Amino acid sequence: MTVHRAKGLGYDNVIIINAMDSVYGFPSKIEDDPVLKYVVKTDHSIEYAEERRLFYVALTRTKNRVYIVTPQQRPSEFVRELLTDYPNVVLRGQLDKQQNTITNIKHCPVCGYPLQQRYKKAYGLKLWICSNEPEICDFMTNDLRGYDMSIIKCDQCRDGYLIVKEGKPGKNGEKNSFLGCTNYTDDNKGCNRMMSYKEYKKII
Repeated sequence: MTVHRAKGLGYDNVIIINAMDSVYGFPSKIEDDPVLKYVVKTDHSIEYAEERRLFYVALTRTKNRVYIVTPQQRPSEFVRELLTDYPNVVLRGQLDKQQNTITNIKHCPVCGYPLQQRYKKAYGLKLWICSNEPEICDFMTNDLRGYDMSIIKCDQCRDGYLIVKEGKPGKNGEKNSFLGCTNYTDDNKGCNRMMSYKEYKKII
């Protein structure tokens, strides 16, 4: 069960899983929706304050022992702190001495949530997809150099999609990204639909 559901309950022994240094680990590194800061008071006095409270709940559900499952190469920061601060914590196995914290998380340029990279068979591409609820943000791109331009259905052909492509450098050497149809062909027999960033913003 989730830690939230375990509040107020007690068990002989407890096993905590997913204690890894990951976006979806424990502590979770998913950032809250920016709108929440206007309606929820957040504790900024200590890092991962809410996750720490949740971890404390998980640790105190047991009558005897707590077992925490953590990977060798990316253990949770909470596990490292327990091993450092509490001598009675027993480590079974080994943990890498160097801490490999996640520092290169890509965030959605539209809503700020972490991006996940997945291979989509329908497009034949590796895509960056927003981890937010699809009803709230459905950002998806094949190239982060396209800023906040998301892949959209082509409006000029039946089965094409407009994906991010790189144009010729501008006057100052900057790269010009645009959306181009997946059905494009050099012989002009396919769909040659192109959409500039300016046109995209007008449509969106």
